Amino acid sequence: MNLFVKVVPGAKQIRVEKTLTGLKVHLTEPAKDGKANAQLLRILSDHFLINQSKIKIISGKTSRVKIISLL
Repeated sequence: MNLFVKVVPGAKQIRVEKTLTGLKVHLTEPAKDGKANAQLLRILSDHFLINQSKIKIISGKTSRVKIISLL
């Protein structure tokens, strides 16, 4: 299953919101050195109750809009 995710790095608190097209995830980590992407994978793993190895970023590794694959 593919999911569209908009990421907001550097937020004050972690928050996951549903939108019409997918999810909007607020991250506390900055968008440097892959820290935000790593935190995004951890948050989605907890949110969907699946192992982190089952989640992959298909496109948008350096963008705020990402396509995530949930295996």
